[in-house]
Amino acid sequence: MRPLPVGRAALALAVSLIAGFLVASLLSAAAFSVTGGWGLALALNSLVCFGVPGVVAMRCVVGVRARARVPVPGPSLVIILGILALVCQPVVQWAAYLDRVFYEALWGGAESVASQSAAIMASVCRFDTVWHWAEAVLVLALLPAVCEEAFFRGALLPLVRRATGSWHVAVVVSALIFSLVHLDATAFLARAVLGCLLGVVFVQTRSLLASMLLHFCNNLLVVIALSESDDVVKTLTAPAELPSLKLSLLSLAFIFFEVYYLSAISKARETLHKDSR
Repeated sequence: MRPLPVGRAALALAVSLIAGFLVASLLSAAAFSVTGGWGLALALNSLVCFGVPGVVAMRCVVGVRARARVPVPGPSLVIILGILALVCQPVVQWAAYLDRVFYEALWGGAESVASQSAAIMASVCRFDTVWHWAEAVLVLALLPAVCEEAFFRGALLPLVRRATGSWHVAVVVSALIFSLVHLDATAFLARAVLGCLLGVVFVQTRSLLASMLLHFCNNLLVVIALSESDDVVKTLTAPAELPSLKLSLLSLAFIFFEVYYLSAISKARETLHKDSR
C-alpha cells in the first residue's frame, strides 16, 4: 500500500484517533461494569484508542504494514534503552517541578485530572501476588508503550515530517500532541520532555521498536517505584523532588551520549547491511 497524500493521511489519522477514543470509552466503561476494576478497561483503552488507530494510520502515512526494525541485538538494545530511561529521570523531574509551579500559579487548588488518574492507577497497583505484578506491568507499562508509540512515533511523527520537511519539528510537535492527549496539565512538560526523547531515539535509530522499548523501560521504572509506595495516590500527586544540578547536568550528558551511540550503531549496521548485498 502506497502512502496517502499528506492531507488525506492527516484526515485518516485524526478520524482513526477520534473513532478509537469513542469506541475505547464505550468498551472501557463496559469492561469496568463487568469486572469492577480498571485493569481490563485500561488495557482496552490502550489497544483501541492508540494501538489499532496507530496501525491503521501507519499504513496511510508510510504505506507499509506496521513493523519495527531492530538496529542492534535485542538484549543490547534493552540494556542501552533501560539505562537511558533511568538517566533521563532527573531531566523529567525538573520538567515535572515546572509543571507543578505553573499549575499552582494558573489554577491554584483546583482538582486536577492527575488526582483522578492516580486513583485509577492505584486500583491497578496491587503487588500482593505475581499476577498483580503482571497486570500492573502489562496495563501500565507494556501496552501503553507499544500502542502509544505505534500512533505517535509510528504514524504522527512521520506525517508531521512529511508536512513540514523537518525531523526536528516533527519530534517536537509529536511530543506536544503526545502530552496534550493525556489531558493532564500537572504533567504536561514532563510528558513532552519524554515524548521528545522518544522521538529523537526513533529518528536516530530509525526503529519503532527502540522507542517502544524506551517507553516501556520508563513506565516500568514508574511501576517499580509505585510498588515501593505505601500510598500510590499520594506518590503520584506529590510535588516532584528536584535532583541536584550536578546530577541533572550528568543526566543531560548521558542522554546525548546514549542517543549518539544508538545512532552510530544504527548507521554502522545499515552500512554493513548494504555492503553485504
